[in-house]
Amino acid sequence: MASAWNPLASHDLERRDLDHVTHYTCRICQRDFRASRSGVAAWSVDPAGSPLEDRVNQRWLNEPCPGSPQRRDEYDRTRIK
Repeated sequence: MASAWNPLASHDLERRDLDHVTHYTCRICQRDFRASRSGVAAWSVDPAGSPLEDRVNQRWLNEPCPGSPQRRDEYDRTRIK
């Protein structure tokens, strides 16, 4: 049986448990994510935890860690849903 694909697996994540979700920040690329406690859903967020637009969310969740902070990510973090 194949294991489930984890969109955050390529990131070096620092974890913060909040009330109903877990907040992750990649130590390498500085991207922020939140995930449900059940692990069923994950989404991209700005550093304060606001969800980013669907287009940014899809890209960040489908790309592996880029290996360093990206200039484009600064703009992406302003694209709040």
